Amino acid sequence: MSLFVCLCRGDYDSLLRWPFQHRVTLTLLDQNRSKPYSQRHHVTYTLKPSLEKEAVPFLGRPSSERNGSFGAQAFCDVAKIASSLDRDDGAGNDATTGQTAPMYVLDDVMYVKVEVDTAGMVKV
Repeated sequence: MSLFVCLCRGDYDSLLRWPFQHRVTLTLLDQNRSKPYSQRHHVTYTLKPSLEKEAVPFLGRPSSERNGSFGAQAFCDVAKIASSLDRDDGAGNDATTGQTAPMYVLDDVMYVKVEVDTAGMVKV
């Protein structure tokens, strides 16, 4: 599975520093409620924007509605997500081992959390 983000034009763009250089963390949430949130097996990938010339179309101040996308081509193996569907015994456990199994899809829904590191960002 791939995940990409893009920068969209906004009313406060003139207040921000360009090019965009803040880390973006993408997290596929494990929805297995049989474990506390902090003990679940979330899948996380952090994007560290490059300030190379080639990155300007993605990280520069948007001149149209949105910039091109940047992200993780190989964020998570689809088989890992699919196996969480096949193994669940209905109680959040692996049907073959009885161990607590990650559950990335619940009721046909996946959740992806997007966090932007705002350290160094202009405060308005």
